[in-house]
Amino acid sequence: MSEYSRKVKYKFNKLLSDDEALDLRIQLSGIEGIEAYSLTNEFLDIDFIIFKQSEKSLLQRIGRLGHPLQVYKSKKPGFFKNFINNLAKSNKESFGTKKLDCCDLKHD
Repeated sequence: MSEYSRKVKYKFNKLLSDDEALDLRIQLSGIEGIEAYSLTNEFLDIDFIIFKQSEKSLLQRIGRLGHPLQVYKSKKPGFFKNFINNLAKSNKESFGTKKLDCCDLKHD
């Protein structure tokens, strides 16, 4: 992906049927500025050129095609995942990236 393109993930307001997904694939191929896309019955990932399209214009255009959707915001990591990530970061700072060996640890 270049500096002139952006990737956005949309979530459909309702699950698409296989026929609706096929119809949308055909319609997406005709929209200028879309470099690539991935479509499931629930999500649509689009890589687009920022000079030809915007997130808002894509959202509106696909909505007018009869497939209302919204920008998908992934969930932020919860307390436990943050704890594990912080623990891993702390261990990496203390012990480095090499495999731990009892002979390498300092003994008093």
